[in-house]
Amino acid sequence: MSSTPIIRLENVSKTYDSGVVQAVRNISLEIPKGEICSVMGPSGCGKSTLLNMIGALDRPTSGRILVKGRPLETIPPSRYRNRTVGFIFQLHHLLPSITLEENVALPLVARRNISRRQRLVMARRLLSEVGIANRASFYPVQVSGGERQRAAVARALVSQPEILLADEPTGGVDSRTAGLVMEAILRRCVSQGMTALIVTHNPEIAYQARRVIFMRDGRLIQDGKAVNCQASMV
Repeated sequence: MSSTPIIRLENVSKTYDSGVVQAVRNISLEIPKGEICSVMGPSGCGKSTLLNMIGALDRPTSGRILVKGRPLETIPPSRYRNRTVGFIFQLHHLLPSITLEENVALPLVARRNISRRQRLVMARRLLSEVGIANRASFYPVQVSGGERQRAAVARALVSQPEILLADEPTGGVDSRTAGLVMEAILRRCVSQGMTALIVTHNPEIAYQARRVIFMRDGRLIQDGKAVNCQASMV
């Protein structure tokens, strides 16, 4: 794994309400390419805000974020989200009017060199990886919440992003489904050298990563290898 950071945060802060709410406070962080990293901390500590800024869904109030050495604000957001980063949210955000396989194929529509047939083949392959190939032609309303979340995972992975951002990807599913979701995420990350940041409240999920970051009150309070972090919390 390369030691060159694919993501670099330099004194990043984020405030709201004219500075009254300090969501993220002066965080500096480097994440090498291929790192699988979980982010833990109590509700409201800034985990999701941090992820949203790295994903260009929000902008820092101060400091800067670099991706592959380039300031994030100089990268066209549509290209960044289509080519570089994939998102998994706690709420699946599937479109109700199209099938699961069509939902999964959506990130590939902008790539004109990939035909509709190829897109659907790739989507079905991902649905098979997350264990719901038999639901490919179903609409979101016709499947369970856990199956919708697995489809959302497949959608995030189908474009083979360099960076995967997952915000509580197993928060709304049972333990068995959570295991399947994480298995699919980790398998893809390892096989493709993908960088992943996984926000979670669940220690069982967090310690599957190689590195764990703890946040509190908008600050980074601990950062290290998963095994060492787990031992320090006992």
